[in-house]
Parts: sequence; structure tokens; C-alpha cells
Amino acid sequence: MDENTENLPGTPPEVAEAAGAVNLLPEKSQKLYKIAYNQFMKWKQEKKITSFSERVILAYFADLSSKYKISTLWTYYSMLRSTLNINHNINIEQYHKLRAFLKRQGENYQPKKAKTLSPQQITKFITEAPDVKYLATKVALIMGIMGACRTQELHSMRIQDIKDLNSAFLVTLPNTKTKIRRSFTIGLLDRFRLVLAIRNWMDRAIPELHSEIRFSFCLLFLFANFICLPRWEQTPWSVP
Repeated sequence: MDENTENLPGTPPEVAEAAGAVNLLPEKSQKLYKIAYNQFMKWKQEKKITSFSERVILAYFADLSSKYKISTLWTYYSMLRSTLNINHNINIEQYHKLRAFLKRQGENYQPKKAKTLSPQQITKFITEAPDVKYLATKVALIMGIMGACRTQELHSMRIQDIKDLNSAFLVTLPNTKTKIRRSFTIGLLDRFRLVLAIRNWMDRAIPELHSEIRFSFCLLFLFANFICLPRWEQTPWSVP
């Protein structure tokens, strides 16, 4: 909160303290917001700058533009817009020259298209990869595709979120981007191998894993190695 606002007459200390304790940053990404803010403040300190003027912010983004792509610059813009407003009551949305600079930076930008895994590659991995080494990777892949799961949803998934219905699996995602629980099923009739892989994995999981699963992209690199993708094709990638 802005210090001047906290010291306004008629604001009791306990009210100002309670307002200052309110977290206005996104819960899942607040750490990244604070890192971006601290980097900017460190840059200001190194340059011995005290102002938050448009010229200062513009100079900072000109410096960032030599290191990052335009997509990353807009991310930094969003994070600084929030943190500077919260901590210093500075609204950089009013800095029109800054926005014009960012838009100009993106004029000739061509984003890289993510490479995709073919259905044949996915089928080969699930049917031929030995479970001794790749079982957890198969489950991560199956959950990601069948549930259209985001990275964070896979990462926070727990054994308790998977219910075996004998003829299918009911998977509940309690921690979604929209903060609304959602579920999906993986049926037995047309996807016997998928259900069997999940059941085998749950049967073999050590007790500690029954409290919480931690999926990681390193599992998916095992997949890339198994189907012999060239090193340059291993990242970035997505499934169709």
C-alpha cells in the first residue's frame, strides 16, 4: 500500500495495518511478481535512480528488450504494472510511450510453433515402453492428454484424486487455473491399455506416493528419448 495513503488522517493504525496485510497479487504466481519487482528495484539502485517516471520505465524495458522476446516483455510489463501500483501507487498504464515501444517491438516477431507428438508416437510409447522404467511417465502422459491438464494441474494431482470404478477411472482436479474443481473419466472399453497402465501404476506406487503425486516434465523427456526424437525436437513440444 502507498505510504501516503496509510498516513492519511482518520485512518486508525489497526485499519492501515490490516489493509497492508492484504495480498493483492495472484496466489500462484506472486513469487514471480516479486522477483520481477525486485529486479527492477535493483536496476534502479544500480543506476542510482529514484524516480518512477515514464522515461525511467522506458529505459528499463529498452534494456530488457536486448535480452528477452516480446512475449516476455509483456509479461514483465504486467507484473510491474501490478507491483508498482501496489507498492508505490504508480500506474504505468498511463505511460503511452512505453506501450507504443512494446507494440513496436512485436511488429516483426514470429513466435515459434510448438512441435507435436503424433498419435503413432504416443501409441508406440504406451504399448512398447517397459513399465519397469516408464510406468509413471505413461500415467503422466495419459492424464495430460485425456484430461487436457495444465502443468500445474498435473503437478498438484494426488493419488486420492484418482478413483477406480473398475470399468473406468474418475479423475478429479481440485486445483485448476480457474479455481473450479473439474473431473474427467478414462474409460475401459476403447482405452484398455490406458486404464491398465494407471491401475498397474497405482498398485506399484510406494506408500508415500499415496499421499501426493508429483509429476514433472523430466518424465516426458524420458518419453522423448524412448521414441528417439532428435535432441533439438525434445523441447518445446505439445500433444495434438
